[in-house]
Formats: sequence, structure tokens, C-alpha cells
Amino acid sequence: FSLGQAGFMLLGAYSYAIFTIPTEARHSVFRNYGDSLIQFQVPMVAALFIAGIVAAFFAFLIGLPVLRLKSDYLAIASLGFAEIVRGLVQLQNFGPLTNGPDPINKFSTSDNILVFAGIASVCILIIIMLINSTYGRAFKAIRDDDIAAEAMGISLAHHKRLSFVTSSFFCGIAGAMLAMCNTSVSSV
Repeated sequence: FSLGQAGFMLLGAYSYAIFTIPTEARHSVFRNYGDSLIQFQVPMVAALFIAGIVAAFFAFLIGLPVLRLKSDYLAIASLGFAEIVRGLVQLQNFGPLTNGPDPINKFSTSDNILVFAGIASVCILIIIMLINSTYGRAFKAIRDDDIAAEAMGISLAHHKRLSFVTSSFFCGIAGAMLAMCNTSVSSV
């Protein structure tokens, strides 16, 4: 049971916003911090993928020590991670990357409902295919009875980490879609 999904959504939203700011608008967005560390713009689809990858990368890093915990301790550790990420994004030291406590605006947004429906449909299709794969059956076996799943030869640590990273990837994409709907991103 993980309560850190908001932190992964925050990472996805900020990643999407940072990578889709037009290069000519970066100086006005990051005016309080000199200049942005990222000096290029990527297309919307690439930014969505980057948002998912950033969230999955941090999930992998945090999952190495945290997934050894059980039940309430895992929930508390993942909630702590979400709060740490929120606090770090607001730091003045990360201003050239995250704009510090100031919101990020002037990035690419979309008002087309078909874009959101298409992205959501692709994500749902991928999740359904994952559930019906051998990895999905292993996830279900671990969910039902982890001791029996381990006795059947399923690597608990590997599959739990894979599940955590995959869900965080989709949380990063969800955060990017939230940023795409809004006109600014802020961790406040």
C-alpha cells in the first residue's frame, strides 16, 4: 500500500512543464533565477514519456530500500517520499530547474478532449495487456498470497519493484496530463 503517488504525479507534472516551455519564453518564466538549466523544448508526446520515465526512475531509487517494508511502514515511507519531493521542488536552490516556489507557466497545454482520451486509452490498453501477461499473473499471485507465490518460484522483490516502478510511470503520465490541462504547475 503506497501513499506516495502524489509525489510521482508531481514529478511528472514538473517534468512535462519544464520540457515543453518554448525556448524563447524560458527567460521570462525563470526570471527570478537567471536562466533555466534546460535550454530546449521537446514535443508533447516525448514530454509525456519523459514525465513517466522521471517518475519511474525515482520510484526505482526509492523502491530499493522502501519495498522491503510491509503494510503501514511502506505507506508511511512512501508518504514521506511524496512530502520530501514537494519540499525539494520549492527550494530556492532548485530554482533554475523547478522555478523554486514560483509556479511554472507558459508551457504547452491542450484543450482538445480527444488528446486526453487518446492518451488515457493507450495507457489503459497497456495496463490491460500487462495484467493479462505472465507478469500480471505474477502480480495477482503476489496480491492474493505472497508466501504461496514465493513457493511457486516468483521473485517477490523483483515483481514488487516492477509493480511499483510501473505504477509510478503511469502516475508520472497522469501528472503530465494534469499539467497539460492546467495553465501552471505549482507544488503549493
